[in-house]
Amino acid sequence: CITGTFDQFKAMFESAENGHFSRYALYTFDVPRKWQSHRPTKSSRALDESINTASETLYMMWQTLNRREKSLYVDLTDEQWQMIDDTFAEKMQIIDDLDLSKYLHASNNRAAVLALRMASMFAVLRTFEANPERIENAESVTPQNADMVAALWMADTFIKHAIRLYNLLPKATDTDGKGERFKEFLKALPGEFSTADALKIGEGMGIPERTIKYWLSNDGRIKRLERGSYAKS
Repeated sequence: CITGTFDQFKAMFESAENGHFSRYALYTFDVPRKWQSHRPTKSSRALDESINTASETLYMMWQTLNRREKSLYVDLTDEQWQMIDDTFAEKMQIIDDLDLSKYLHASNNRAAVLALRMASMFAVLRTFEANPERIENAESVTPQNADMVAALWMADTFIKHAIRLYNLLPKATDTDGKGERFKEFLKALPGEFSTADALKIGEGMGIPERTIKYWLSNDGRIKRLERGSYAKS
């Protein structure tokens, strides 16, 4: 795990075009601006103790797995494979529908691998908690659907945050991630307009409704005047 500021992030990832950016599970947030006491409390001591306990458990699990003579396989059900395929095929389509940068497809592709890895880890952890001997002797384990759903939720979050952080990076060749379709849509808008006006214009251009709403909420060239009312800036 690596943490840092936006400036450090931009120094680490010069652009999204060399494959480095897509190899990370990214998460960004704003820290609340309020004082947090450093005074030890009962809950903070309990956290320290729980970390020590978890560390010992993970070490025991590693020892158990290390005693295996053959690899432990993680076998997904057909339904679980379909969950992965459906999730990331949809994300691929959303990236295209929203005219986001083509370089974000790499993040989507690797998020699918990340989800598979997380589901595998959850399955092994769950199996070890229930029956330590099974991960030492069984040929394979299968994740529960809850493991797969949790992994997919996390991967989905990482993709959304990758999209946010992508906009902080310099673009060497992809200077406008939204492309020509957005430029034509923006040009067609009047100076001031409503959501209904924008949807009608977008419909005439064959642009999906969710794409229009995304642009209205996330592009700096469109200013929200009040609920349902906008102006080009």
